[in-house]
Amino acid sequence: MTYLGNANNDSTLANLLPFKVPNAIEMRRNEEQLRERPMAEFDAQNAKIVLVIGDSFGFGQGVRVAERFSHILELRLNQEHPAERYQLFNACVPGMNIKRIAKTMERYVEYFARVERVVYSFTLNDPFRSGRLLEMEKELADFMHLRPNVGATRFLAGRNSYTLRWFAARLERQQISRDTIAWYRQLYKDNLGWTLTRQLLSRMRKSCADKGIELSLVVFPVFYQLKAYPLTEVHETLGAFAQHGGIHYVDLLAQFAGKDERDYWVHPTDFHPNSRAHREAGDFLYEAIPW
Repeated sequence: MTYLGNANNDSTLANLLPFKVPNAIEMRRNEEQLRERPMAEFDAQNAKIVLVIGDSFGFGQGVRVAERFSHILELRLNQEHPAERYQLFNACVPGMNIKRIAKTMERYVEYFARVERVVYSFTLNDPFRSGRLLEMEKELADFMHLRPNVGATRFLAGRNSYTLRWFAARLERQQISRDTIAWYRQLYKDNLGWTLTRQLLSRMRKSCADKGIELSLVVFPVFYQLKAYPLTEVHETLGAFAQHGGIHYVDLLAQFAGKDERDYWVHPTDFHPNSRAHREAGDFLYEAIPW
């Protein structure tokens, strides 16, 4: 058992035993290296298997297994539909891009032989990147974590003014935020990356349809400035594409827009959805998806 979540290089956590890390979330993986039950517990012959694919949002970074939206959905589906038996298989893995997510879908659709529905937990940084967009990514925040402003005070080297450094860091964060918003928007403009993304989503839809499987594209917002959300047009672009391509589309922005994003962070420096966000997402998806 190891502790892998020290993203901020907090010296107080160095060499600390995992069970002594304050507020640590235990991550157990099955034989497929997924944050799921043992494979033997899934019964595709007698249960309706729902495959959940995606990256760290669906994985539940920073929340317990029982708090993930997939677990919440499974409990409610079985409570509300006692004549049926649902099992939600969560194959989400942090850091996965859309190409790897598509391969994960194919792998477990084949493994289970019979899958009722695929739920793609889509985050806005999933699309393919190319050229300048790929280069820009290294310089930007992605609104998933609070990043230290390593370059904010370079020009202040040797100066000891705390106030000056604070203002410099604030200005740098504001500029990074503006650049990040522009980067997200550009991901969904007419470019090679967005073309490849649309093509792959269309192939995923066809692959599911050929096997009689329903596909739901569930889009999470980034938890940033929800009261004046700057990426609404991106959601609209995704929705228009999905509607045109015959993909069932669920936009979770409808649940979170206008609220305080800080209420949904797992930590002040980690902007992944917390247990409250997962609970609200699970309840929303129960109503939005035609089970």
